[in-house]
Amino acid sequence: MKINKIRKSLNNKYVRIGGYSTIISLAVIAIVVVVNLIVIRIPAIYTKFDTSNLKMYSISDETIKLIKEIDTNITMYYVTSSEDTTITEFLERYTSFNSKIKLQRIDPVMQPNFVMQHTTEQFMSEDGGVIVVSDKRTKLVDYHEIYASEYYINQQTGNYDIRSTFDGESKITSVLDYVSSSDIPTIYLLSGHGEPAFPDTMRKYISDDNYDLLDLNLFAFGEVPADASCLLIYYPQYDLNFDETEIILEYLANGGKMTVISGYTQTELPNLYRIAAQYGLQLTHGLVIEGSDNNWYYTPYFLLPKLGSGEIINMLPSTNIYVLMGENIGMYTMDTLPRSTLKVTPLLFTTASAYLKTGEFQTLELEEDDLERVFSVASMVTEPSPTGRTTKLIWYTSPMIIDESADMMTSGSNSTLFLTGLTWMTEKKASITVASKPLQVAALMMSEMTANVLSVIFIGVIPLAFLGIGFVVWFKRRKR
Repeated sequence: MKINKIRKSLNNKYVRIGGYSTIISLAVIAIVVVVNLIVIRIPAIYTKFDTSNLKMYSISDETIKLIKEIDTNITMYYVTSSEDTTITEFLERYTSFNSKIKLQRIDPVMQPNFVMQHTTEQFMSEDGGVIVVSDKRTKLVDYHEIYASEYYINQQTGNYDIRSTFDGESKITSVLDYVSSSDIPTIYLLSGHGEPAFPDTMRKYISDDNYDLLDLNLFAFGEVPADASCLLIYYPQYDLNFDETEIILEYLANGGKMTVISGYTQTELPNLYRIAAQYGLQLTHGLVIEGSDNNWYYTPYFLLPKLGSGEIINMLPSTNIYVLMGENIGMYTMDTLPRSTLKVTPLLFTTASAYLKTGEFQTLELEEDDLERVFSVASMVTEPSPTGRTTKLIWYTSPMIIDESADMMTSGSNSTLFLTGLTWMTEKKASITVASKPLQVAALMMSEMTANVLSVIFIGVIPLAFLGIGFVVWFKRRKR
């Protein structure tokens, strides 16, 4: 009896309809789950579209080309305890173009030793950042490098303001290039002669351009390392000894590359000057003063030199720039070069009104004993060597070429020239240049009259129009 009742209840029309609905619902849910599983595996470029005004998630064609050429396995670890979806979705773009690039999210709270297991570097920001790891090398990108802030001079107020930018593509692309490249140029920075600390900002620029910068005590090591792409001498306060000088001269004679940043010092540096003389550059101890009012800034020994010529100048993104060089030592090309194989090209130079103050001077005004002529502020020298390699030398006469404040005043022209010189010298493939994306949205500027008219339209006219249309519709329906 009970079984019959159960059968009758199951045969009920409403139960059958409910059963069909349940089966259909389960089928739809299963289809949605399967579709989601399929979509998850589809690259982000096909499933997530960049609709942001600033194109925060988009990457350039140059970056895409570099990504597709990578043939080594790379993992990007996004290390953070508070995920930024902008960074996550941006990094997913990279994985979309090359299956060898993977992305993993790491919570440092759950894995506190993860960073130390992969790199000796540490994140400066509490928001973490990205560690990019390949079989060849590892590099870290801090959160505050992705969201960067820089100071600039507000032309209207004359004060320093802060500009916030999204530098994700610039940083991540550079690091991917670094960890996937077979060879990284190594620059050796000479030490042991009272050199000031090498500027942190320029050290970072060099690292971002994918060079390894290592210190070298030539007196202790006894030779320029075989893997040196370039020897860098930065503003020594004391002279090189005889053995160091001979080692450097031998290195250059065999096709070596060297960049020298000198400047005005209290004492002469005859051994350093001897290296310059061997390559057609006459260095004279003293302070260069610019006599033309149009070619100095703030004080006559802070020069705004003229731009010269040559391969390095041709490689600059623009030649319509100012470079600020202060406290320059005297340098010019010798009338008769030591060897006919030498080619000396001034990169920066003064006007003919410049002069050199030597010894102990009491005034910056031109005096009878001062040497008045055109001085080179930066020069490049090339010479073929017996090894088949070309010797390359760049000589700057002021440490201001890599000074952070000077670089800020010239909107980056100083650092651009210096880094372009390194690219030329090491024959390194030029780094991909990606413009930063400003985070501030410019305010819409309009006159007060325009603002008032728009206010009347949006606050008064449009609402009244909708009310009028509604009333007409209501009235017509009421009459039916």
